[in-house]
Amino acid sequence: GNIEYYRRALALQDAALDLIREAVVDRITTTTRQVADALNISKVPIAADKLEASLVYTRFHGISSRSNRLLTLVRKRLHRGESYHSLLQLCRNTYCSSRESLLKNTVRAHMDKLNEQHGLVGMTRLASVFLIRLCTVETALYLDFFGDKKQQPESKEKEDPKKELSTQTLGSQMVSDDGTFHDTEFQNYLSNLCSALHRTVRRGLVKLLDLDTLCQIVGVLREERSMASASPTTAAAARAISSVIEDAQERLIFCATNSLTKEVIRFKASPADLNYPDKLKKLPQEESKGDDAD
Repeated sequence: GNIEYYRRALALQDAALDLIREAVVDRITTTTRQVADALNISKVPIAADKLEASLVYTRFHGISSRSNRLLTLVRKRLHRGESYHSLLQLCRNTYCSSRESLLKNTVRAHMDKLNEQHGLVGMTRLASVFLIRLCTVETALYLDFFGDKKQQPESKEKEDPKKELSTQTLGSQMVSDDGTFHDTEFQNYLSNLCSALHRTVRRGLVKLLDLDTLCQIVGVLREERSMASASPTTAAAARAISSVIEDAQERLIFCATNSLTKEVIRFKASPADLNYPDKLKKLPQEESKGDDAD
């Protein structure tokens, strides 16, 4: 009798997990397909200034509440068996792959556009700011699905709806005590999105020879990395920026070494270069001629 009850309990558990899978995994997949078809994302990237108000976010916010309630039930039962772990892992993988399929083309297109419009130095600053914001809003959406609602602090927007929040403030408010946003799958997904910065900047670096421009790029990236490192929700952006800094510094060292080799080590002085002290005596005369010409 006990064995039969156990079998029935397992059958009911499997049926319940299948229903949750359909309600979360299948719904995420269906929503992703509908959004991609409606916006034709594979061929037409979304404008960056319209991204947060597009279906890419509004449709997912619409299904986040019910998904969170179901996923909360799964998390509370993780100690009861491997099947709950497998289901939660499936939900995370499906969510991250779906979000990446919707955003990767738009992020890459925006990086290329910034590079064309502002050059490499301006692009590094604007692209870094964009990625920091993207990580912030993506973390907020991820927590809407997988976070513990009881542990998330209430938004200050409810107290003062007219007050605008900065990216750092928003990021700090989203940090939940359960550390949900540290999930490996989600961090890997953010890293894949942020790799677009490394891809675009690296293509420009290999063609760059000017030392001043390279120094400017490194300086800008260091400033933006300090901003990205200020919040744990933007750690992926900070990692991507650090990777670009390493490449820019390597390029700077390479170009500086080449300049020293050509202009110092391989320099061969001509008789005119060594004509001292006459060479020094001619300098005041040349300067006076220049003043007369002006």
